[in-house]
Amino acid sequence: MGPGYLNLDTSLFKNFRLSDRFQLQFRAEAFNILNHTNFQLGVGNAGPSGNNRLNRPEFGKAGGTFSPRNLQLGLKLRF
Repeated sequence: MGPGYLNLDTSLFKNFRLSDRFQLQFRAEAFNILNHTNFQLGVGNAGPSGNNRLNRPEFGKAGGTFSPRNLQLGLKLRF
């Protein structure tokens, strides 16, 4: 796969009936589940006249990375 931005998010949940009145929901969510490194681009294309970004030393260099894999768990009580 060539360079580019790749982000895959997913969630799973399960509902449990505790009684006629109460339900409990368990939820698991994963963001950037493949843990693919997505680079932040530094300087963009040439801007308006007088502000040429092509001549700046940061042009074409990655300015960092976006968030790595994040996992999140939750419970919800419905009544």
